[in-house]
Amino acid sequence: MFSNGNEADHWRSNNCDICIKYENESVNRKDARCKIAYDIDLGYVAGELSKRVQKIVLNIKCPFLKTERLKRQKRIKKDVNQVELL
Repeated sequence: MFSNGNEADHWRSNNCDICIKYENESVNRKDARCKIAYDIDLGYVAGELSKRVQKIVLNIKCPFLKTERLKRQKRIKKDVNQVELL
């Protein structure tokens, strides 16, 4: 899908590297927190991506991207709601 390693690195740095689900320690797909990132990392080694992953990387942003900022905002909203209920 990527024409070279630089494009793959650019996509991963804009998505996987800032995502809270990304980790590269899984030894199989079942244990990976993010299946897409696992498949992309495997693609670096194998030289090919599945059709599903190819469709996802056509987007500039990963649809499964989760950042710390979003997680923190959710926690703050939850705390505000609890304060309002009291």
